[in-house]
Amino acid sequence: FDDELIWSSDQKPERSPPPAPPPQQGQVPQPPSPPQSPPPRKVECGRAGNCPEPTRWAEPSERHEVRCCSDTALEKFRRVRECGLWVSSKNGMGGCQGEKTFAEAEAICASANARLCTAEELVNDCSRGTGCGFDDELIWSLTTS
Repeated sequence: FDDELIWSSDQKPERSPPPAPPPQQGQVPQPPSPPQSPPPRKVECGRAGNCPEPTRWAEPSERHEVRCCSDTALEKFRRVRECGLWVSSKNGMGGCQGEKTFAEAEAICASANARLCTAEELVNDCSRGTGCGFDDELIWSLTTS
């Protein structure tokens, strides 16, 4: 059977992508770009001037507290007329959400049909007093560097 095709249970190997074309004469090949890390995000005090540590830019892997904002009415969120927002630290968000990475915080707000508050909204105290004792904690904001 050396010159016959034989059935096997092996699956067809995956095709690898074709190799990149060689550089043209005089061109130096460029190394592949490293994956970009997410940009730092601003963390602001839950109540302006109430935190023991200063507001700053934070790496998305750090852990901070979560408050969510919405430009439209959401059930269980508190309306803050002077800011034109509906805000929550726990209601409609599955309870208090502390010590979360940026990605976790963003997902929590999205699941509540809301978004993270902007740094400006946090500085303007639009989310102060919404619960969980976060008025003296750094809160994730939507604001990038």
